[in-house]
Order: sequence, then C-alpha cells, then structure tokens
Amino acid sequence: MTERSPAALSLLAVLAGATLAGQARVNGALRERLGAAVVVALVSFAVGTVALLVPATATGRWRAAARLRHGTRPWWWLGGLAGAALVASSAAAVPAVGVALTSVAIVAGSTTGSLVVDRLGLSPRGRQPLTLPRVAGAALAVAGLLVGTVGRHGAVRPALLAVVGVAGFASAAQQAANGHLREASGEALVAASVSFLVGTLALSVVVAAVGAAGALPSLHWPASPGLYAGGIGGAAYIALGAYTVPRLGVLHLTLGTVAGQLLAGVALDAVAPAAGHGVDAASIGAAACTLAAVLVASRPGRAVA
Repeated sequence: MTERSPAALSLLAVLAGATLAGQARVNGALRERLGAAVVVALVSFAVGTVALLVPATATGRWRAAARLRHGTRPWWWLGGLAGAALVASSAAAVPAVGVALTSVAIVAGSTTGSLVVDRLGLSPRGRQPLTLPRVAGAALAVAGLLVGTVGRHGAVRPALLAVVGVAGFASAAQQAANGHLREASGEALVAASVSFLVGTLALSVVVAAVGAAGALPSLHWPASPGLYAGGIGGAAYIALGAYTVPRLGVLHLTLGTVAGQLLAGVALDAVAPAAGHGVDAASIGAAACTLAAVLVASRPGRAVA
C-alpha cells in the first residue's frame, strides 16, 4: 500500500461514508417499490459484486486472489455475512422504527464493536489500547445520533433495534476481516469482492428459504435503472474501508464513515429531500457532533485499559 497521511486516509473514510448514504437513499426507494427488505439487500449485494468483479477482472487485479489460498484465517472470509445482516436488518427496521432510531442502533453497535475489535487486536493494525480520547470519540458519535433523533417519529421496537445493533457490532469485525484480506492479497478490490460474494451467497440462501416458505410478497420490479444502483455505493464503501483500515484501525474508520454518512445525508436532504424531510437543526447538530467525534478519537491519549 502506498503510504498516505492520516489526514488523507481519514478523508477517504469520510468519502466511504458518503457513498453509504447514497446507497441507503437508493435502497430505501427500492424498498418502497418492492416491499421486501431481504430482496432489496440481495439486489444491492448482487449489483455491488458485479461492480467490484468487473474492474478487478478487467485490470488483472483479481489474479491476486490466488494469494489467499494460504495463510488466511477462516473468519477473514466471513465478513460479508455481517454486511448482509446489517443491510437486511436495517432495511427491515426503517419502516418499523424510522431512520433515526435505526441509525442510532447501527452507530451504537458499530462504535462499541470497533472499540472491542481494536482492543483485542483483530484488525490489521494490531492491538490498540482503550484511551480516553477513543472512548470519548465513540460516546460523541452515539450522542450525535441521539441528537439527530430529536423531533423524529417512530415506534420503539427493542427486539428489532437489538438485532440491528448486533449487526452493527458485527460490522466492525467485517472491517477488520476485509482489512486482513486486503493485506494478504495486496488488493482492496479483491478483499471487497470476496466480502460481497459471501454476502450475496448468504442472502441468496435466505431469499430462497423465505420464498420456499411462501413469505415473499408479489414482486413488481420498477423500470427505473437508478433504483438498482445502491450496491455501487456499498461496493465503494467496502473497497475504501478495506484500503484504509490497515492504517486507521477499525474505530477511526468507523467514526470517519459515520461522519461522511451524516454529512452526505444532510446534503441529500438539502438538495433532494426524501418523503418531505429536509435539513433541520437536529440533522446539523448530529453531523457536528460526529465530526467532533472523529477529531477527538484521533488524538493521542493515555491508555485506560
């Protein structure tokens, strides 16, 4: 990997989060048309897989996958399962509890998971102790999302939110797994492609099982090609994450992507509000808190554990 400054890598993490916001907007629109969250997740992963494999194959980078035949650990290959669980559970939660509460569950789970993953040394960067700035940064990120819920409406479904939170927690391990695959193969495209292939396979099995049980609604596929492009944003997010996590660590990457997601969300709501929801003080406050969280967490500090 070409050495880049921490500031440049942080900007890439923010950019990754911005692409995730675009994916969420597109997938939400497709979810309204199809009415089946797990099918939307499968479409998103399938499109993302193609978006990664085509350039990886065309440029010859996919040949680096041969380096993964030896020296890898089994859990490195399972990151896509966490990604599939997060996309599917969040798509199911948004109609039931709203975007705000779903986002809080994701951020709470992913920031907590990031602290644990870094503390245990599971990421390619190795073990990173808990420091006051890192803990404070994680707390600020959750506080920012709580600020963003002010004035939002949505029922509280503890069991559903717990599932989303656990998926968010697992997504921290996904970032670590993808980082290891990137280091082992030497190619971020290869790591991201493996993650998406695994997620697509898992979601295919789930959709097949749900369909066999007769639990899928009648699907009416919209004609607009743009509604199927959400997976492109997800592919960019995973590829950028795999590229940056070996140098940033999981927590710093997670906070950067959350900041990017919120900033892009505010921009999208300002330019093209979804379902009549525009920019408000709560959204701006949430974005400001999360940007502050990134700055705080990146500062050096004394280890507390």
